[in-house]
Amino acid sequence: MMPVIQSKLNEFTAKLYKLIFVSLLFLWFFVFFLFLKIFITFRFLFHFVTILVSGSYEIIFTPSKYIETSEGGLVIISINEGDGGRYDSYLDGTLLCSYSVNVDAHRCTPPSKKNDYQKIYSHWCNEFEKYKSAMKQWQAKQEISILITKD
Repeated sequence: MMPVIQSKLNEFTAKLYKLIFVSLLFLWFFVFFLFLKIFITFRFLFHFVTILVSGSYEIIFTPSKYIETSEGGLVIISINEGDGGRYDSYLDGTLLCSYSVNVDAHRCTPPSKKNDYQKIYSHWCNEFEKYKSAMKQWQAKQEISILITKD
């Protein structure tokens, strides 16, 4: 009877050690990525040009105008012609990429009629369906590729 209890105790101890190891590993990854988020930050600079003034300033993320995505991207809310210009993305002082944004006031004007909203909604639904279809085709090709490489 004693060897059975000892065996169960050994199994429990092994599982406990695994749980502690996995927990510490998770905690380490969490701290590591938090460190990266704090010390390796993305900066977006907006360069504007007007008739009288030209210059640049760093984008300050705010929920009402500039939103940072989880991948470090930039979303501009309520865009207008004044938001047009060059946007540069920096990582620790090194230029990663630069975007030139031209705002067409006519195309960016919100729809005024219910019918206009429905057309735009329908267009985006069609685009999303195309995306889903392309994604399914890609996944099917990946599965076939995996099956072929296993054989």
